[in-house]
Amino acid sequence: MWFSARILSRAEVEDSRTEAPLCEESIRLIDAPDEASARLVAEELGLSEEHSYHNAEGHLVRWVFAGVLDLQELTPEQPGHGAEVYSRLLYETELAQLEDPHRRREQNGSS
Repeated sequence: MWFSARILSRAEVEDSRTEAPLCEESIRLIDAPDEASARLVAEELGLSEEHSYHNAEGHLVRWVFAGVLDLQELTPEQPGHGAEVYSRLLYETELAQLEDPHRRREQNGSS
């Protein structure tokens, strides 16, 4: 069976005082026999991608796995071109939080 997994990682920056750390949401395609197995695979993927480096200011930046946000069963067949890998229902009031600020500027006629 095929699943999509929303995996969250968070950047932890040494000596940072920010209240809103940078996060990455990644949607991954997973082939697993059942939901429990797919969740384990998603967790392993998230953990395997933890890494660290020094930024331009010389501070240590650690990207850490923060969890599996969502897991959706897709289709038992091999997904092909155009296959839906993730969907969710939203109210219009939630859309403003998701909109790309670059797209909003383009729609308003500024750059």
